Order: sequence, then structure tokens, then C-alpha cells
Amino acid sequence: GDLRGGWVAEFVRAGEGFAPPRYFLREGRVVGVGGGGVKITGEPGEGFREYERWINSLREPDAIAAARFIESPMVHPSVVMRREVVEAVGGYRDVGWAEDYDLWLRMLERGCRFAKVGEVLLEWRDGAERLTRSDERYSQENFLRAKAHFLGRMEAVRGRGVAIAGAGPIGKRLGGYLRDEGARVELFYDVHPRRIGERIGGVPVRDSEELAGPGGAILLGAVGIRGERETVRSVAVGAGYVEGVDFFCVA
Repeated sequence: GDLRGGWVAEFVRAGEGFAPPRYFLREGRVVGVGGGGVKITGEPGEGFREYERWINSLREPDAIAAARFIESPMVHPSVVMRREVVEAVGGYRDVGWAEDYDLWLRMLERGCRFAKVGEVLLEWRDGAERLTRSDERYSQENFLRAKAHFLGRMEAVRGRGVAIAGAGPIGKRLGGYLRDEGARVELFYDVHPRRIGERIGGVPVRDSEELAGPGGAILLGAVGIRGERETVRSVAVGAGYVEGVDFFCVA
């Protein structure tokens, strides 16, 4: 079944106060999952500060959907959800990676619309005891497995295969996990001369300047550093790819 709905760009304010996410969920059933901004407290490192900036920049449904393979686009304690949307995908499950991220990806896969208001609704305390830091399900490797699993289920990926822009550690591991999911890895692209001409799992690495335009394999920008991600995004968009349609960033 399809979980898509309409989208109202401006959220309603009630009286002098800000109307919480449940308000715009109720009005016209415009989104299935709503949330707000977060502020990380405690002593977070620069990585978590960067995540805070990134996650707070994602507000509209299309932006959230397009960015879903970079990181978890919603902070669980800040979220309200329609019951029927949760039930439609079978609720939470234990599959070896983060159960909230798994739920988001299954909802987004079915067309559910996510949105956020701009105001900070949650102060999120970082600490060594958090599951994000202590539970193997939240490891970078298991997040990458989750991303490959859901990418491998996409109809366009099954039909057209993927090309991976980034032949470094993330791109190599992503390619392996995608093959485990039955996806075809057609090509790798990279900007570093020492990588061009290599073969990864039998797949050639080509110069990023040879990037083919849209219409063939789905392009995945597999780099972890934000500056490099922006470079890959710029090259892809310049070649005619549309992020969230035939191009996704993966980290």
C-alpha cells in the first residue's frame, strides 16, 4: 500500500504558542511522521555537532526522503507518528541494526511523508552510556548494512544496478553489502589518480570526469566527509542526476 499524502509547506501556529507536530499531523493528514529540531547537550564531539546541524537542516518531506541513506534523518524522542502508518509497515522489529532507523526506512520505502518544524523541541543529552555509543546495533557497519539492504530493495536499483562515486573505504564496503543484497555494482568512480584503473570485486574504477548522465545505473555518492559529499553532489547534479530519484548520498 501507498503511504503518501499531501504536503503543506507552512505549519500552523495556534495562538501565541507554537503548535506541536501532532497539530499538523491532525490537520488534513498531511504527513505520517512529524518532528522538530534538536539541541544536543552534554559534551558531544564535533561529529555529533555536525549531525545536529545536518538533522536540523532537514525539514521538508522531499529533503528528508532524499537524505535517508546519509544518516537517520529523525531523532526518535522528537517524533510523533500516525498509528496507522506504523501498523502498515509492521511496527518495530529486531534485525541487527537500529530499530528506529529501520522503521524510518520501511516507512519511507512505502511513500510515507516525513516533516519537521524548525523550532527545537528536544534537548538530547549525549553521554557514554547512550545506546548509540554502546550497542553494536548502532555501529557504523550495521548502519551501512541497513542502507545497503534498503537500497537493494529499490525497484530502480534492482532493474538498473548502481554506480558508486567513491572508491574509498565506504564505497568498497557499500559495494560488498549491495552485492550481498543481490544488487549489481556496475562501476566505481573516483577523483584520486591512484585509485583510477583499479578493480574492486572485479568492477573497474573510472575517473569521475567520465561520469555518465542519468538513465543508466542509480548513482550512489559514497563518501563520509561533508566537503567531499558536496563535491560529489555538485558533479552529479551538474551531470543531470536528481537527488532522491536516481542519485543518493550514502555515508
